[in-house]
Amino acid sequence: MDDFLKGAIGVSVLIVVAGIVGAALNDSNRAFDLSPYIDFFRDLDREDTVAPDSTQNFPTSQNSPLNLASPKLNDNRLSICPQGSVEPMVSEVSIAKARTLRQAIANGLQFVDLIDLQATLGQPKCNFLKNDTRQYRYLVQEGKSIDALQKGDIPEVIVIFGNF
Repeated sequence: MDDFLKGAIGVSVLIVVAGIVGAALNDSNRAFDLSPYIDFFRDLDREDTVAPDSTQNFPTSQNSPLNLASPKLNDNRLSICPQGSVEPMVSEVSIAKARTLRQAIANGLQFVDLIDLQATLGQPKCNFLKNDTRQYRYLVQEGKSIDALQKGDIPEVIVIFGNF
């Protein structure tokens, strides 16, 4: 029983270390991320199922350790976002909601924290920290964008509307 418990603890420690290293490999904002390993083994499995003489190419996942180059971004508005900061499942903000927000800010609305803006617009398409400034980038319909910046814990959010 003692050996079983030691083995279980050892496996747990290995998984935790792998998750921490995976987050670093993925340039993730998370502290624990196993997706690079999962993608790696998924890509290996795909290679095994292709016949050796096949010329068919399978795209590798952008989070895969096999693809160490920066991800190919389909949208130029995401070019400011560091690798690993883009949330692929987040959709664009409607143009009507963005214009309403723009008008409200012009009328004096101010946000104290980025979370307040997130409550209004939803999850940002990408968010990252650079030089002690947290930045959210929202993609808006019709090729527009909204950037929100907050320096440290200062209760002031700067909102920038791009292409409006």
